[in-house]
Amino acid sequence: MWFWALVFVGVAVIVVGFQFALFLGAPWGDFTLWGKFPGKMPASIIS
Repeated sequence: MWFWALVFVGVAVIVVGFQFALFLGAPWGDFTLWGKFPGKMPASIIS
């Protein structure tokens, strides 16, 4: 039971970290929205 709780927490930390990095301007637009915005995400999407 503890193992799956730790797996969940690990995945959640990765997802939240990815979203926070996008918010800060990381050029990972290729990995979001099926690559619709390559490079940095436009400000209209973030806000």
